[in-house]
Amino acid sequence: MRERETREYRGARDARFVIARGSVIGRKQPDWVMAAELVETNRLYARRVGRD
Repeated sequence: MRERETREYRGARDARFVIARGSVIGRKQPDWVMAAELVETNRLYARRVGRD
């Protein structure tokens, strides 16, 4: 579920992540997404993302 005041999403177990750069869905910022993979570098990024 997307946080309204930031670009972050809140996932299971209160994980806070952003959509990985270069994703087409990242430009649209849907309210709900499903991510196949979460990758942690300096932030937690969602990869292979689909919208509701």
